[in-house]
Parts: sequence; structure tokens; C-alpha cells
Amino acid sequence: MVNKRKYVIPTVEYEVTDSTNERAKMHAKDGWNGKAMLFIADEQTNGRGRYSRKFYSKKGAGVYLSLLFKPNSDITTTTSVVALSAISMIKAINEQIDADVKIKWVNDLVLGEKKLGGILIEGSINPKTKAYDYLIAGIGVNLYSKEPEKEILSIATNLEDETGEKVNKDDLVRAFVKHFLEGLKSPDSDELFSAYSARLITTKKDVTVKTLTEEYDATAIRLNRDYSLSVITKSGEEKQIYTGEASIKQNKEIKNYHY
Repeated sequence: MVNKRKYVIPTVEYEVTDSTNERAKMHAKDGWNGKAMLFIADEQTNGRGRYSRKFYSKKGAGVYLSLLFKPNSDITTTTSVVALSAISMIKAINEQIDADVKIKWVNDLVLGEKKLGGILIEGSINPKTKAYDYLIAGIGVNLYSKEPEKEILSIATNLEDETGEKVNKDDLVRAFVKHFLEGLKSPDSDELFSAYSARLITTKKDVTVKTLTEEYDATAIRLNRDYSLSVITKSGEEKQIYTGEASIKQNKEIKNYHY
């Protein structure tokens, strides 16, 4: 691993590591000076998504990075950081190629109805101040055409297969960092919310909601300003979900939408 500034901010690069989020977390706990740092790998052996699910990180197939930073007091939840990560990556992609990347609430990037990438935000809250000591924005995106693992063959895709074009990974990372750090100046902006909303595919869809405590079928009706999702259950009850999943049961928009 080599410390460098190839990607604008101090960077630690790995040919292979277990998880860039884990490397960033270890660094944050070991005398970190509070300045933004990037951790990036060509391959991860234990890449993770939400709920500790495996994120396949094959060598040379994608970009796998974690950005460690000290958030300001404007950031009180991680939802805006998820949105900022998604929009920053989409902007970076579209600076090189024309790809209509969408977002599945709350943290999946989708292209051609398949998963293109995922986002995992982790951090530590100071028990005395109730503020974040640090946050880590982890993101993995499938870039290049590689034979996928059988477990994800039917649900995952990559930019090259979908667009017929190859992005330059170094340029992509530099652009992502630039957009992310710029967005941190106003993490709760209407501009970010509008950009996220415009890319969201989850609303007006039948979904299966899964949280840590329950699972039920519902219809997603709107994205709220705090990035929570409002749904109507089969019994007609409206619920607001802040964390968890809303897996789309059908790709067609609901036509008789009157909620």
C-alpha cells in the first residue's frame, strides 16, 4: 500500500484488502488527524454491503473505495451522506459516458434494471457530544465486463456491458471525490434532494419492506425531505421508514396511484 495524493486527497491504495471500510475504520481509531482520506482497492476479499451482506469485489472489475471524513454539525444522520455518495458517483460517471444510472432506495445504484453498485455508510458517534467523530462513505461500482459470480448473475451488471464503453477509473475516482467534498459544504441542500429524487425508482411501486424488526408488503408512495420513505401497507396504514429495504416487487409503475 502506498500513501499518495493521486486522487486529490491523501490516499491509501491496496492491490488486495479485506474491506476498504474496515481499513478506513482502523485508521480513524489510530491517531487520525481528522482530514479527509481515501482508501481504495483493486480487489476486496470481504467487501460488505448493508446487514453484512457480501459485496463481490473481483480484481479489476470495479471501483471499491471508502472516504473517511469528519462531518460538520449539519450532518445529524447518515441519510444525506448516502444521497451525496450516490449523486457524486452518478455525476462522476456521466462526466465520462452517458449512462442513465438510477437509485433504488436507499443505497443501491441501478442500471438496466440490475444492480450496478452499492453504498455503505459507517461511523462513530461521540457519546458525550452526540456528534459524529467520523463517517466513512463506502461505495463499490461494477465498471468492467467480467464473468460474474453465479450468485449475482441475474441481479448485477456493469457499466461496460450496459453502455459498451469503458470509463477511466482514476478519472472517475477523482471526479467522485471532487463532487463529494463539494457537496459536504451543504449536505442538506434542496439541490441534492432534488437530484436524488429525480433518480429514484422506488416510489409508486409495490415493494417488500424489510427492517430489523419486521417484513411486510406495501406500496411506496413518496420520498420525504429527510430521505425517509413513506409507504402504504396492504391494510391501508401509512408508515414512514428510515432504515431497512424496500425491494421492488414489479418494475412497472402503478397506474392507479391515488395516495
